[in-house]
Amino acid sequence: MSRKKKKTIFAVCAAAVIVIGFLIYFLMWGIILPRKTIYFLDNKVELKYERKKRYNGIVSVIYKDAEGNEYTFNRNGKLTGYYDTADGADFPASGGGGIQPADGTDEALMAALEQKARAVFEELIIDKSRSSQYEFRTEGIFTSYGECIFSFVKKINGFNTNDTLSIGLDRNGMVKSYIGNRQGLFDELVVDTAVSDVEQFVKEKVNSKHPGAKYEMDGMTIDRKNSKFFINCYVVVETEEHILAETYEYKLE
Repeated sequence: MSRKKKKTIFAVCAAAVIVIGFLIYFLMWGIILPRKTIYFLDNKVELKYERKKRYNGIVSVIYKDAEGNEYTFNRNGKLTGYYDTADGADFPASGGGGIQPADGTDEALMAALEQKARAVFEELIIDKSRSSQYEFRTEGIFTSYGECIFSFVKKINGFNTNDTLSIGLDRNGMVKSYIGNRQGLFDELVVDTAVSDVEQFVKEKVNSKHPGAKYEMDGMTIDRKNSKFFINCYVVVETEEHILAETYEYKLE
């Protein structure tokens, strides 16, 4: 084989490697722009690319605005997260950030914040047609960072899933955080398992590991790891010596 032909073959192979590498990169991360303009809660925001990450199969691309607030997008360019570093983001369409409860009680404040959180949820959920699949939850308390977390949990056949949208509001109703990077992860999953089947599974696990011990279920959540679906079973076990928090995985077919 001539030297010229060898060079041609080498050039073709090198080009093929580059093209394949680009395709793999594109399939994993999508198109990443150095800058982008979005409307976040009806506010026009200019963003600059910061970094990207991948965890448990979930791709996240992170941008920042001029104030340093972080915006997270999935590989399709859809917003799946927000973290505020300043005074919080307003949502003019919901009446603005100012919360004015009917009276000065904590109950009235929480009711007003809940109403605001529901409006933000409807605005930020990627697929608006799926909003009815989520169940509203909150502990109604403020964290040490001064925000109250309102969660919207997708349920399947009576089980919670790890597809949860969490929205953090401060006392003035300003949006401090938003997490929703697992949206749609369980949309194609069909769960025929009954809650009683999982409870029996937990009972057998506890009795095998801690014979005679008392225990209480502390929750069951559908999750995914390495493309496999399972139910995380959270259990509090009381033995003669200790009180233990344990987790058992119930595999789904």
